[in-house]
Amino acid sequence: MSKVGRLLLRHLMRLHPMKIKEIPVHTSNDFIINSKVNVTFHELFKMNDKQFAKWKKDLQKIVYQSWVEYGEPPLVAGTNETIIRQFETLTNKSNSVSVFKDDLTLEANCIVPGVVASGINYFFPNRAKSQDLNANEDGESLWKLFVEEPDSENSKKVLNRLERQLKYDGTFDFAPKLMIGDFGDLGCTTAYDWLLKWNEKPLDGYDFFIDASQSTPSQKSLVLTMPPDKLKQLMDDGLISENQLRWHSFSKLNLKEPIVIRLYRTDRKIFPTCFDILRKSVAMGGNFPASVAKFLYEKYTTPNTKSIIYDSSSGYGGRMVGALSLCKDRQIHYVGTDPNPDHYLDEYGITRYEYLRSFLQSSTRNPYKTTIDIFQLGSEVIHQDPQFQKYRGEVDFMFTSPPYFSAEGYSDDPNQSFIKFPEYDLWRDGFLKPTLKTSVEWLKSGAHLAWNISDVAYKPRQSKTMYGQEGATENPELNARSVQRYIPLEYDSIEILKSLGMEYVTTWKMVLAGGIQRNKFRQWTRKPTTRNFVQIKGTPRKVEMIYVWRKP
Repeated sequence: MSKVGRLLLRHLMRLHPMKIKEIPVHTSNDFIINSKVNVTFHELFKMNDKQFAKWKKDLQKIVYQSWVEYGEPPLVAGTNETIIRQFETLTNKSNSVSVFKDDLTLEANCIVPGVVASGINYFFPNRAKSQDLNANEDGESLWKLFVEEPDSENSKKVLNRLERQLKYDGTFDFAPKLMIGDFGDLGCTTAYDWLLKWNEKPLDGYDFFIDASQSTPSQKSLVLTMPPDKLKQLMDDGLISENQLRWHSFSKLNLKEPIVIRLYRTDRKIFPTCFDILRKSVAMGGNFPASVAKFLYEKYTTPNTKSIIYDSSSGYGGRMVGALSLCKDRQIHYVGTDPNPDHYLDEYGITRYEYLRSFLQSSTRNPYKTTIDIFQLGSEVIHQDPQFQKYRGEVDFMFTSPPYFSAEGYSDDPNQSFIKFPEYDLWRDGFLKPTLKTSVEWLKSGAHLAWNISDVAYKPRQSKTMYGQEGATENPELNARSVQRYIPLEYDSIEILKSLGMEYVTTWKMVLAGGIQRNKFRQWTRKPTTRNFVQIKGTPRKVEMIYVWRKP
C-alpha cells in the first residue's frame, strides 16, 4: 500500500470505523479445534506412552499449520460480543477496582483488579511470541516451541510437561476431586464405598481415575477419600486395575496421602481448555489490567476537562483501554509508544492500537471519544521524534509498566531494550534513565507520574543473540557470579526520579491474580519468601508496586 493509501485508510478509520472490516483480529481457533489433535480427555488419558508421543508430534504439526498458514496462534479466542460486553462493563462500572487494607501496614493501598477485560488480548496474537528469558539461556516461547525450534531440547522439555499437566490433569481442569454432594457422588461418603457402587453400576458418560489427595484443609472434610491399604485390597480383588490409576502405576502414587476419586466426562474435548494449559506452560507477556489503569486515570486526571496521558510502554493495550473507558466524564488524549513491529499492521498502515480503539468506539455510544497518538519507537529515543516534541510540558499524567529488564522478551526486534542493552548496567543507563528523564520533562508542573515496577530475579543470558550488539560485553565470569540475582529495578527507579527533582507521593500495591504457592513460604515463620507481598484479611498475596510521584 502506498503512503497516500495508508494516510487515507487512517483517516477513514477515524471518521468511519465501522467501514473497516477486513483488518485481521484474532477471534478464531477453528482450525485447531476441528483438527485430529482435539481428542477427548478420556482418549488422552487412556493413551500409552507410544500413542501419547505420537499425539505430541501431531500437536506440533497442527499448531504450526494453524499459526503459519492461517494466522491462528494457539491462544484462547473470543467473540466480538464478549469483547464489547467487557468494555461496556469497564466503562459503566463506577468502581473498577477494590481497595483493601494491608494487615501488615494498616494502609488502605492494596488494589485488586475488578472488571476483567481479557478481550483486549484477542487484538494482540503476537503475545504468543513473547519469551520467558529466565527460563533458560535462549528463552522459551510458544512460537519457538511450535515454529522456530520444534526439535530443540527446550521444546521437548516443555512438551514433556504436558504429560503431567494435560494427560494426567495436573491442573485439575478436566477431572476434579469428587466431593460429598457433587453430581456423581452416588450417595457415598467414602471413596471405598463409591468404587464398590461404581463397579455395580457405572455412571453413563463418565469415567474416573484414582489419585492421592493433596487436598486443602477446607476440602478435606468434604472429599471422598479412603486409606491406601483399601486401594491395595480393591486391586487384589480385581476391582481396580493400574490403568485406572493416575500415572497408570500403583508405585507412582503418593501412598502417604489418602486416596481420592477424579471424575470426568468422557465426551469432553481437550480444546479450547488446552489453549490455557499451553499458555501457562511457558511464561507469556501479560496484559496490564485495564481496570487498574482506569482507577489511576480517574484519580490523577480531572473530570470534564481534556487531559493528555503518556504511556512510554504501550505493550498489549491494557492501559490504553483503561483510557478509552473514561469516555463518560472526561476527554482523554492517550499518547503511547512501543517499538514492537508486530504491533504494526503494515499492509493497512495502522497499528493494532488504532484498530482496537476503532473497534471499541464504534461499538459503544458515550459523550467523549478518547483520541490516541501511537509512536513506533523506544521510550529511550522518543524524545528525538519531531512529532513527539509538541507534547513537551503538556502531559497531565504519565503512567506505564516498563520492561522489567530481561524478564520477558516481547519480540526479536533489535530495538527491544533487552537486546540493545543486554547487561543491566547498560540497560539502566541506556533505557531506564532516558525513559524517566523524558517522562518527567514532558509532564506539566504539578502533574503526577505513576511507575509500576518490581525487582526481578535474573539469570544472565548466554544466548548468541546477546553478543555482537552495540555495547554488549561477553563476560562469562560476570555471568557466573550473577546467576539468579535480583535486579534492583525499584531502588534504581526511585533514585533516578529523585535525581530528576520529582516528589514522592504514595505507593499503590497491585494485587496479582492467584495465591502464593505452598513452597514459597518459610517453614518456621510461615511468611512468604516472595519480595513483595501484603496480607489481606489474613491471607498473604503477592503484589507489584505502583510508585506515584509529583513534578514540582
